[in-house]
Amino acid sequence: MKRLLYSSTFIDSFLRSMLTLGYAISMQIFALETNRETFNSSVLSADEAVILCVRFHPFLFLTRFLLACLSTAILVGVLWILWIASVPLQWLTIGGAIVWFFFIFVRIVGAYIDWRYDVVLLTNEKLVVVNQASIFRREIRQMNLENLASVTVETQFWNIFPFGVLCFDLKEGTGQRLSLTYIPHAATVASVISDALIHYERRKERVEDRMEVEGS
Repeated sequence: MKRLLYSSTFIDSFLRSMLTLGYAISMQIFALETNRETFNSSVLSADEAVILCVRFHPFLFLTRFLLACLSTAILVGVLWILWIASVPLQWLTIGGAIVWFFFIFVRIVGAYIDWRYDVVLLTNEKLVVVNQASIFRREIRQMNLENLASVTVETQFWNIFPFGVLCFDLKEGTGQRLSLTYIPHAATVASVISDALIHYERRKERVEDRMEVEGS
């Protein structure tokens, strides 16, 4: 766990140094926007209010970090075998460093960005799911509340940890089912979203009734 914290701190410091260089472009590096207010203003309308903001559980990053540690151990083992086989140490050092950087460290940074900047936003009008795959790629999925049929929760890892799977069923013809893993306290989040759906439907009915009264 200490290695995870040290790695997370190092990567965060690395990104912050990059953001210092990118400050002139409003804290944006390619497809990565770290300023939450700037991002919210780009996806939300003026009359929208954020009801809930959910980030994914750190276990999502932990699993990928442990996989990177395993890959590092395998790489070290291969290099050790090659050293025993009398391969020059200089070649092993340079080659091992290049392989570790491009095939392991870059994946760690990508996994950290994916966990740190992925977010689920619930407003009084829609649901926004942000998938920040890397510095160069970001996917934003926006779903109007009127297109959501229901929200359900599924357990994950036998419900041992305080996170689960959040599933969104869309109305027919509006899209495919969306499932989000590693959502902290998924049942509570689902309850908040369900309440927002109910309030949205009631607000919509009041508007329709008002329009009928004015039309008559």
